[in-house]
Amino acid sequence: MIEITKLDENLASQVLDKWLERDKRRLTQLQRKWLQSKLKPSWNEPTPLFLSLLYDITLAWHSFGDANLDTLSNITCTRDAIEQLYNQLSMKHG
Repeated sequence: MIEITKLDENLASQVLDKWLERDKRRLTQLQRKWLQSKLKPSWNEPTPLFLSLLYDITLAWHSFGDANLDTLSNITCTRDAIEQLYNQLSMKHG
């Protein structure tokens, strides 16, 4: 069994930057600020899974219209991120 521990803020930010670069995506300053706030260490986040889920959430964002960051501000843990992605899928596919 491999234990996956939480990431520090710097490493998590580097991973996100690489994913954005790989997918040829950019974030607005407001989007980046929101995302960086989620990378601050808390009692059990950010884990690699949480980081991946946050990135998946950003895939629905567009630069011409900032995402509803008020709704997303409630995301503080992996479970919240999963619920948000589920809600995005429900809205998209009914």
